[in-house]
Amino acid sequence: MAKKKIIIDATTPDDRVHGGHRARMKEKMMRFGDRIFDSHELLEMLLYHAIPMRDTNPIAHRLLATFGSLEEVFLASKEELMQIEGVKEKTAELLLSVGKIGEYPFFCKSNTIKYDSHIALGRFFCDFYRGNKKRETYMMMLTNSMELIAIEKIADGDFIRCHNTIGALITSVLKRSASVVVLAHNHPNGPLYETQEEHFTYAFLKNAFDTVGIVYIENYIISGEGFCSTVGKIDTLNFQQSPEIEHFIKEKENSPDVYVAMRP
Repeated sequence: MAKKKIIIDATTPDDRVHGGHRARMKEKMMRFGDRIFDSHELLEMLLYHAIPMRDTNPIAHRLLATFGSLEEVFLASKEELMQIEGVKEKTAELLLSVGKIGEYPFFCKSNTIKYDSHIALGRFFCDFYRGNKKRETYMMMLTNSMELIAIEKIADGDFIRCHNTIGALITSVLKRSASVVVLAHNHPNGPLYETQEEHFTYAFLKNAFDTVGIVYIENYIISGEGFCSTVGKIDTLNFQQSPEIEHFIKEKENSPDVYVAMRP
């Protein structure tokens, strides 16, 4: 039996495919900056400026699949870019312009962000999930100095679904050369504590990450303006790895298990 072919129509109006998607992406960019986005998401948002009212996500994926990276997309010629389905002359010229601007050294400044505060990171995820009515799980990947590498969504629905994707999670972390991971999932309508199933899932994931030397340093549950910590004391961690990790853990051990931000 022949496999059914799935076709993504890049000309589908954006409001039909992802209602409010562009607005949410732009708001997240303004609030958190570019480092929480994957390459295809950054390219997708750039394409908004040349392709109004269309779903640019498939085009971004095709560009990266063809050229391999954002840098190579911006180094491609106009003719090469226009060979990609959905890329017209105006879009190709926008990508060429961005590539030329990027050649100037004054745009190459450091953008390193450290997440070595347990409470600050919990509040970050409260903002990150604000307005999200669906259950989703994200994984933050960091260096040994608690510098952000990437954030990616790893599950739709309940956190316990991560139990079935541990191989893919470890592969993603190792591919990005991350040393530390933080997971966060939301309970849009409460409660602000982990269920028994979630506790077993966390224990399973921690054991798997420990096996390959990845520090699973925290797992936040987010509900409204509050978050709770579901990772207990980390016994196997060598504090000499970095002062940032030590600071994070010491602050965590001195913080309440449940934290609710008070806003005016």
